[in-house]
Amino acid sequence: VHARASAMVVAGDNANQLAERVRGLGSKQLLAAAERVGLGWLDRRRDAPEWARVLGRAALRGEPVAEPVDAARAAACIVGASLPPAAPRAVAKAPPRRRVPNKIVEVSTESGVRVLLERRRGSSTVAVRAAWSGGLASEPGSEAGLHHLMAASILAGCKQRNTRAVADRLAATGGSLKGVAGRHSFGLVGRWPSPGAAAGLELLADCILEPRFEQVGVEGRKRRLVADLRRQTSDDGVRAHRLALVNLFPGHALGRHVAGRVETIDPLTSHSLAARYRQLYPTSRLVVAIVGDFDTERVRKWARRRFAQPMAATKAPAPAAAKPARPGQFFEAGADSGTAQLVIGFRTEGVEGKHRLALELLASTLERPGGPLYRRLRSSGTAYHLGAASVPGSGNGYLAVSVESETGRAGDVAATVRAVIVGLAANGPAAAELAGARKTLIARHLATRDSLVRSAAALALHEVYGLGYRQFLDYPRLLRKVGLTQVKDAAREYLAWDRAVIQTVSKMPMTPAAERRARGRRKRPPKRRR
Repeated sequence: VHARASAMVVAGDNANQLAERVRGLGSKQLLAAAERVGLGWLDRRRDAPEWARVLGRAALRGEPVAEPVDAARAAACIVGASLPPAAPRAVAKAPPRRRVPNKIVEVSTESGVRVLLERRRGSSTVAVRAAWSGGLASEPGSEAGLHHLMAASILAGCKQRNTRAVADRLAATGGSLKGVAGRHSFGLVGRWPSPGAAAGLELLADCILEPRFEQVGVEGRKRRLVADLRRQTSDDGVRAHRLALVNLFPGHALGRHVAGRVETIDPLTSHSLAARYRQLYPTSRLVVAIVGDFDTERVRKWARRRFAQPMAATKAPAPAAAKPARPGQFFEAGADSGTAQLVIGFRTEGVEGKHRLALELLASTLERPGGPLYRRLRSSGTAYHLGAASVPGSGNGYLAVSVESETGRAGDVAATVRAVIVGLAANGPAAAELAGARKTLIARHLATRDSLVRSAAALALHEVYGLGYRQFLDYPRLLRKVGLTQVKDAAREYLAWDRAVIQTVSKMPMTPAAERRARGRRKRPPKRRR
């Protein structure tokens, strides 16, 4: 097959025409072609014309030929060198494709649900994100882990279906649906193939409006969450972030783990989950974003039909004011993994603050390869992994730098991070570093727009946080408007080193006596006095 294709591509003819033209070749044409392509073995044969026909037929049929050169290559080269090139075939050019920007369609319902529709023609799936404001920030300490368990159990029965019937129905749609709980939000995320999206949206509406929280399903998910909590305590990286947040937000819900604690999850029941869900999440505060290839008019009618009746409206829980952070250096014993986890955090502003984008640029400057911190750590060879993020929330936020290093080099890493951050707070980033950070963030935004699931989540959460979905769509333009002066002001205001929380999780250094005991050496008894 390969030989036949090679001969056809070189000659530019179909198989029948090529066979006829190969059979009509003469000795002079063959010898001239052999000299041109370097097949000198042909001129020493008396039956060169016959061999040419054999080679041509072998190339067309894919049959092996016992020759010192590859038969397919020989036939293709001979035919291509001997025959005139075929006339180029005229190909009609397709008209230039116009790129039509995706338009967001807003749908309002009688119950107060806001639905955002973005149709992307040609996509094979439909992604959905339903979100409320709330989450971890709205739960008291006695119910730590409430939202995590509520998100895991929201598919434990919906409307007339029990837990197993919901799972069967979801499997029949060919998609996925699950609850999600964050520090400032709660909701559901789903994805279905475009042909089965209608059935998936119906199931989504059932689980939003009439979740049952069956006791059997809740207990099973509770056991899994407790097992996950106990497993996470052995991860030094997770512990370092969690302990840093405890000191950044002392006594506040944001300082707790999203999954809660074992002693607060155990008392939660099916009835308490259902009561808290009805109290905290009415439809009047719900935002649903749908992105994919669907019939916009049909989805509009679905939204107005399913969300026509309002749920009981309650006042949105106001986030509690956080106490001042506890700056300083904190050390926690970790596993004997040979590495140290270092997290350096700063309290910042919420999503409504004026420095939100400037803080994102600072975090990108600290994290990106080629940035000042990356270069310093690479040249010293003290770190394995570097990360930085600015996490704004509703009323409160933080910027954190995380570094993984050798156990004995954590102090050197902290000194390097301090030198870079003090320089940023005093002088701000260089113009080239700021431009690189801006390009990195814009590239991430474009990657988010390419993903249906992440795009739907960003549209919904921007509405939930009060920013509006247009700020998400205009993110590159808004980011380009943030100048060096604004970034310097943000660094000067929030990156003061005397307000930093430095959390290290590493193996405790052993004293000489402890090392002797670990090696099995006994301490010498004291000498007796005479």
